[in-house]
Amino acid sequence: MARSRIGGWWCFRARPPRPEPTARANGGAVTCEGSVRRALALLDAVSDGADDEEITPSQIAEVIRDAREAPDLAWAAGGARVQRFLGEALDAVSDGMPADYVAMILYAALGALRESPR
Repeated sequence: MARSRIGGWWCFRARPPRPEPTARANGGAVTCEGSVRRALALLDAVSDGADDEEITPSQIAEVIRDAREAPDLAWAAGGARVQRFLGEALDAVSDGMPADYVAMILYAALGALRESPR
């Protein structure tokens, strides 16, 4: 490691710098996986029937759109497959399908994300 003259931060000379893992993108979710998990949490809150908070389909669709726009999805080997699952989930939300059905599609997207080598 060598100390940079410019910013005073530590860097590796052998490889290019990686994106900042603490940088928040897409409404607070760092990764596509984080956005999918947030959408699943919203769907779980909808399906448990507790009326303590009103969650609208547009809120769920927004989180799914955030997952589709996540910067790490472009790097994933199975990114196109994950995009297809997220698109299906978005269509299911807009068609008014039950929360369990949308969650099933999102779990498939999560599985496809885990299958892709990083």
